[in-house]
Amino acid sequence: MEADVNFEFDTSENLKIVDSELTEILKEVYVDGGFTDSELAEEIFEATAVRDRGAIFGIRNRESFELASIAIWARLVQRQVDSQKTERSRCSCLV
Repeated sequence: MEADVNFEFDTSENLKIVDSELTEILKEVYVDGGFTDSELAEEIFEATAVRDRGAIFGIRNRESFELASIAIWARLVQRQVDSQKTERSRCSCLV
């Protein structure tokens, strides 16, 4: 059985994901889904702030060009907790 895949996975730059699409898909999932307050979303889902968090990948329908999903791979954050150890964290967000 052969599947006809009409979606493309690539970086946000290569898929030409514009700021309004990025903000819209995050608000659709997190605000409309009841996970985030709409006032807070205005700040945390602002496109420049989201892009500054790390690499963004997307899935776009090749026929309709509609953005179907995104994944944000945040930068590794490392900080000194005390003189003996460091704390590392990495987060990702799949929408």
